[in-house]
Amino acid sequence: MVRVLVLVLCMVVCCSSLASAEEFVSYVSPLAGFVIAFPEGWEVENPPESFDPTLMLSARSGEARVWVTLEYRYYASFDAFREQVRSDILLYPGVQILGEGRTEIDHVPAYWYVYSFPEWGREMQGILYLFMRNEGFYRIICWTSKEAFDAVFPTFRRIAQSFTMRAERTFSE
Repeated sequence: MVRVLVLVLCMVVCCSSLASAEEFVSYVSPLAGFVIAFPEGWEVENPPESFDPTLMLSARSGEARVWVTLEYRYYASFDAFREQVRSDILLYPGVQILGEGRTEIDHVPAYWYVYSFPEWGREMQGILYLFMRNEGFYRIICWTSKEAFDAVFPTFRRIAQSFTMRAERTFSE
């Protein structure tokens, strides 16, 4: 009986780790000089067709979306950028900040906000990562439906943590 139980537990552990092991593919932004990875099979626009000059790369899979933006605008500090973004988020009707905290992306301090918002009659939820690299202010914006967020969150976190700069460069040149 113990052998059967151990065998069943081993099968469950092996199968669950196989199901969660997604293959990731790296993408390079030629405009901004960063690398970021997405699960294989995601649709990636690099550079995306957009009227937003800050949007450097976008990716999606079903309802899950990720945008990477870069602002060259000068802020007095990373904290000033973070506070401005927080104010901007709250300008949109129905947006609620559900949580916030600190992390690290590409070996620099980063900040995150989890937020919810209505879109096309549905409740959406996202996580927004903010950080500064080489005089540029970055946002990694990840969102999906509120129902799917918890299941997709580990993928969003892995995408954000994969961000790295290819080379040191400054935007003041």
